[in-house]
Amino acid sequence: MIESFMNTPYSTMSTIQQYDFKDDYIDPRNATVAFSSAEIKGELSGICKYLMYRANYELNHSFDCDRCQVAKDMYSVLWGWDSHCSSNFQPISFGDMKILVGMDTMNSFWTTFKLLLESLCRNELLQVFNRPSIRASDSANLVKNFEIFVPSLKRQMGSDMFNALEDFGRLTHSIGNFVLIPKALPPYTKGKATFNMSRAILVDDYFDLSLLMIKSSLNSVFGKNLFLAYSEKTLLNGFYVDETDAEIIPLMRSHNSINALGNCSNSKPATLDDTAEYLNNVNARIISRGKAMIEIAANTKL
Repeated sequence: MIESFMNTPYSTMSTIQQYDFKDDYIDPRNATVAFSSAEIKGELSGICKYLMYRANYELNHSFDCDRCQVAKDMYSVLWGWDSHCSSNFQPISFGDMKILVGMDTMNSFWTTFKLLLESLCRNELLQVFNRPSIRASDSANLVKNFEIFVPSLKRQMGSDMFNALEDFGRLTHSIGNFVLIPKALPPYTKGKATFNMSRAILVDDYFDLSLLMIKSSLNSVFGKNLFLAYSEKTLLNGFYVDETDAEIIPLMRSHNSINALGNCSNSKPATLDDTAEYLNNVNARIISRGKAMIEIAANTKL
């Protein structure tokens, strides 16, 4: 499958590195969906395309972008993932050590979208849902009523920032926003909880803050060299990790003050300026890291 992905119909490097894996959505058999694969693929709005995919995911977990077959094939080429194994977790070598890791999307579109809608469209939410908040299960109705929210979002965000949000809706499920993360990460995971679950609760899935957690844990349990090997292999250096001192590069300035073991309650953008900074940075890093990943895959014998 990866051969067709790397060639036709995704013919140019820029097209491949920004390819939206939501376009690979497959209609499940004997299961209810809110939107068909044709509707999802044909949707031009990055925000609505995301919400269509999310609406279907809430109804059934039949397709997950960061775990689809083409994504697994890419992980195989880049990181040695067994793309024919059905398990969501596999031991992967980082330097001279192996860690049990799983597939994940690095930065969450939903976190940013929910924050913006609830802070900028209170009246519209009350009109549509009779409450000033949204849940993932509202995704289908958000698509159907999307035009109600657009004027208020554009007026308060401005066209550049709104367009950046549209771009993030597409890029969130492109290869540059996919990664392998540890399944367990003491002291952040306890019992049956995975690190994927814990980082969503503690740092709202912001990957720079997730990396602070990974770094502090790996350094204390295995030593600094494992974190360096992890960041190098997963192509985080230069995008999320400074290669000279292994320090985390924040996605927005407000993250500079957050300690991995301290209070992460202020992980979300506090202002529209913070949100604009985050969107510009996250989109640029997804595109640049995706380019680096595709270049490595293209130079690897398939």
